[in-house]
Amino acid sequence: MTSHVLVFFSRSYFGLCCYNIINTTVLSYANLKVKKIIMEMYLEFVNNHLLLVSALILSMIFVVFTELQQKAQGIASIDQNQAITLMNNGAEIIDLRNTESFRRGHIVRSKNIPNDELGENYVKLQNFKSKSIVVVCENGIISSRIANKLRKANFEKTYGLHGGIVAWSEKNLPLVTSKKTKS
Repeated sequence: MTSHVLVFFSRSYFGLCCYNIINTTVLSYANLKVKKIIMEMYLEFVNNHLLLVSALILSMIFVVFTELQQKAQGIASIDQNQAITLMNNGAEIIDLRNTESFRRGHIVRSKNIPNDELGENYVKLQNFKSKSIVVVCENGIISSRIANKLRKANFEKTYGLHGGIVAWSEKNLPLVTSKKTKS
């Protein structure tokens, strides 16, 4: 009779539930032990490689801070392919480099308005207010700053060329010189 009760108990729904509860409790306890061991391994790694972990954390903070700063400033930087698309759609290209650098090589149809003369030529820029404007400098730093200033002055479709003329020429995109087109 007892064997019939045990068989019934083991095959019944109640028996299966009890088995699952016991099994889950044992596995949960085992999972907690495994998680504890893994956490101890992480802490040991951090303790042994404090400089490496600190550098990783600082790098992550720097990347997040830089991205948030750029979003807050509204810097609109575009790559060379996006600039070409805008140029094909009639965008104006403003080259902020000095006249000598401009003569050595510039983007097709770009206008040279050196950075230090930009305030004097503000009236010229008003003609481009309805168009897209791509601002170019040597390495992309100044052009991003100027693009941001122009956006604040209601030139809403103004973009800085990421990497500037250096990145443009590294991609072997054409530059116009006073003598011929250089590829």
